[in-house]
Amino acid sequence: MRIQYIQQNCTQCSLCVQHCPTGAIQFDYKNRKLIFDQVYLCVECVSCVYACPFKAMVLQDAYKFDVSKVNE
Repeated sequence: MRIQYIQQNCTQCSLCVQHCPTGAIQFDYKNRKLIFDQVYLCVECVSCVYACPFKAMVLQDAYKFDVSKVNE
């Protein structure tokens, strides 16, 4: 699984930033936007996913493929 940020769902409430234990997500208060320039710090604890009430941070499969074509 991986964490995906859906910008159009984000309200810049910064709850994900407050719940991130490693500082992988930061908030630019001047421009009111999230900053993801330290994603290497992410330990995939999914705290940001659970903190976001707007579903701007969601879990997604890391590898997507069409299983209907596997046996062709």
